Amino acid sequence: MNWVNTFIYSGTLLLLGLICLASFLIIRRLFQRYWTQQKHPNLLAVLTTFLAVPLLCAVGLYLALRTYLYYPQRDFTTSGWTSNATKRYEMVKDLQTTHPIIGLTESQVAALLGQPDLKEGKYWAYYIGITPKLGSIDGDALALEFQNAIVVRYLVRQD
Repeated sequence: MNWVNTFIYSGTLLLLGLICLASFLIIRRLFQRYWTQQKHPNLLAVLTTFLAVPLLCAVGLYLALRTYLYYPQRDFTTSGWTSNATKRYEMVKDLQTTHPIIGLTESQVAALLGQPDLKEGKYWAYYIGITPKLGSIDGDALALEFQNAIVVRYLVRQD
């Protein structure tokens, strides 16, 4: 085990310990204030903390990931596609559902999507931006494959 992993695990345990301590103190204070006839508020606070902290961590992680990975879905328009290349990923799903790409000719694709960012033989690629996801540092691309000047296959790939 290297020092970086040790540092990360120690930091995680320290953060979890601080969350547990803060939760325990808050729960104990609430029990002492609103449930005064309780004989063992510390024991009850410890048990409640063991139940509440995993739930709070799970909800916090869910909300953090949901916020980080969110991006709006926009309707596809040719003008929006050509004017904002870094946000094309917001329109890809609508493009796939409302415009059947397979079977289009090269000229129809060029009229719909504009000129490709990369053109190599029978392959065209359109840069669609960096889709919000964990570990994403490179942009994605909409790749089209042509045979006899007609789209036979397409996919969204990470570059």
